[in-house]
Amino acid sequence: MPCNKISYFYVESYPYYFIMQQLRFQNKTLFVKFMFFSQLFVIVSCLAFAQQKLPKIQYDTVKLKTGDLIVIGNRTAFIRFDTVIFIPDTSFYKIKRAESRPVNRQDSFYVSLRKKAYQTRVSKELYDLVFVSSASIHLPDTADALRSEYPFLGFSGKTIRSIHIQKLDVFGEFITDTGFVARSYLEKLGNNIHVKTKDYVIRSNLLFKTNDTINPYTIADNERLLRQLPFIEEAKIFVLPDLKDTSLVDVIVVTRDVWSLAFDAKFFGLERSKMSIYDVNLFGQGQYLRHTFNNNFRKKNSFQYEEGLYRVENILGSFITGYLRYSDKDNKKQYSVDLSRTFVTPVTKYAGGMDFSKNELTKSVLMSSKGDSAYYKVRYDSLDVWAGRAFVLKSGELFKNRLRLVVAARYINKRYFKRPPVYASADEKYYNRNMMLGSLALISQDFYTGNLIYNFGRTEDIPYGNLFAVSMGRNIDDYNKQLYTGFKLGKAFFDDASGYYNATVNIGGYLNNKALNNGVLKLDMDYFTNLYSSDFTRIKFRHFATINYMLGIKQPEDAFIRFNGLNGIRGFSKDSLQGKHRLSVNLESVAFTPLEIIGFHFSVFGFVDMGWIGTNSKFILSQPMYTGLGCGIRIRNENLIFKTFQIRFAWYPKAAYSSSHSVLQISGEESYRFDNMNYTGPEIVKFE
Repeated sequence: MPCNKISYFYVESYPYYFIMQQLRFQNKTLFVKFMFFSQLFVIVSCLAFAQQKLPKIQYDTVKLKTGDLIVIGNRTAFIRFDTVIFIPDTSFYKIKRAESRPVNRQDSFYVSLRKKAYQTRVSKELYDLVFVSSASIHLPDTADALRSEYPFLGFSGKTIRSIHIQKLDVFGEFITDTGFVARSYLEKLGNNIHVKTKDYVIRSNLLFKTNDTINPYTIADNERLLRQLPFIEEAKIFVLPDLKDTSLVDVIVVTRDVWSLAFDAKFFGLERSKMSIYDVNLFGQGQYLRHTFNNNFRKKNSFQYEEGLYRVENILGSFITGYLRYSDKDNKKQYSVDLSRTFVTPVTKYAGGMDFSKNELTKSVLMSSKGDSAYYKVRYDSLDVWAGRAFVLKSGELFKNRLRLVVAARYINKRYFKRPPVYASADEKYYNRNMMLGSLALISQDFYTGNLIYNFGRTEDIPYGNLFAVSMGRNIDDYNKQLYTGFKLGKAFFDDASGYYNATVNIGGYLNNKALNNGVLKLDMDYFTNLYSSDFTRIKFRHFATINYMLGIKQPEDAFIRFNGLNGIRGFSKDSLQGKHRLSVNLESVAFTPLEIIGFHFSVFGFVDMGWIGTNSKFILSQPMYTGLGCGIRIRNENLIFKTFQIRFAWYPKAAYSSSHSVLQISGEESYRFDNMNYTGPEIVKFE
């Protein structure tokens, strides 16, 4: 055979697109023959195109050696084997030869280790299992990332002739270079066990079909939509031009699943534990099933079924997600069903949702100022329904990215069948309630793509744009009829020099006698820097800052806010620290290391958290300041559905609000996703 492998290596360069074939030849004579006939084919093809008076396309023949780097547009590729590629002469590219680049000590160590390990079969298999090449594909920093629609602008208006689905193995293969395959026995075994997502599931999540014309925004939105599916680790859409008929293109949708089977275990000292078993892609159908169990080690026969969840994505191609849930925990039993459809893209016209639940619980209620309490059975039904319609508008200077007007309505009903005694001035959470809200929103939103932000290398979609929304409605409960009003203002943008900024302002409350009661003011800001690297190491750095402020406006006397894991000092919670307004500042620096073991990536982080909380009779910064600082390690395999494994050490200077000055915590962390630019209808600003 002339070659032992043919692999496709995709590289995008705005506005052009090309495919490189890496060919690994064992026979030099066959290689020369191949090159001769390849050149002959190119010459004949060019002559044929010239006779048809089609645009002439010239290609540069580029010979690359093992270890070379080639930079095309905003992509950099590491060449693993000697190869020849053909690049359109209209594309700008730059080659960094292996012999001209400084040798990294860490690279030399791995090369030396690999040579020694490959001397025996056992050590070779162990090396392939543990180590992954440290210089595979260098993904672009967000500072260099293009807007998500840019790679497709050159194909705008062309007709889609065909759509092909290519599904990669979970382990071994990369979307940016499908020439890689699973090497170790465990990787191959994992690929054989895993059931890939069915073709019809992927096709049902496509926003285009054959004979449609290419809309760059639609293709970019569809990439993002596929990446957001919980069972897809990475997705990429490639557009291939037809050289004979330049009005036609072929579309290739390439996806890679996550390993869908997983479990999650938590231990609460030596007293009890909680374990979840779940599959996010049941039989490759894109369906989610989870079971959670609770066990108290100090009690006999205490093994308890705590929660069951079944979820279906994109029911019948409608982009409606459905949930069925049962839970029995913390003295509360709940049955619920949920149907929801978001504004999938900025041009989606309709969205809405319905959440219905039946709830039973036992609640301890304070009966007097002396601390006397009584237990009551509580049973109630809850219904929350909303629907919205979006209208695409012409963009102005402020809202210049796909501006739309959204009109939405929401209905909330809460009906108690059993409850504690209620009074006009207390226990508002036990009131029967009917609420009707309407809203108008102006939204302009688009996306950048980046990586190494909240994840460990997978493509992350970064929203930017503007949002202004106003909500108004009427609330009727057992004792009151009140008018609710709320405003929301948000802005997100990316600055090439400094990084990404995202800020929102939320204010809402009930109008009573022309005054705002039960009101809430909420300010949030998120920021992260560009990605920094050093010439002496492959470690990359990024810094993060988060600011959250909440103020209660004429809240009831028994309503308070506290520090919690999301808004405060991480790893710390104490009920005695409460107030009517709260400010928290969270700073974090993350070092993304090149270390990769069995597909697991490692990052090291350090953090400083500061918080102020108290009554709103004093300026927030005049309240006592509480702090927490520490460091830790995060470990994640993007191919697995498991949570990010985190080991964190925290030190609290003031022992007055913590049982210990220092705390070591091992936990699983959910991956953060950008979602605060999404609009899901009228909302009530909660005091929590």
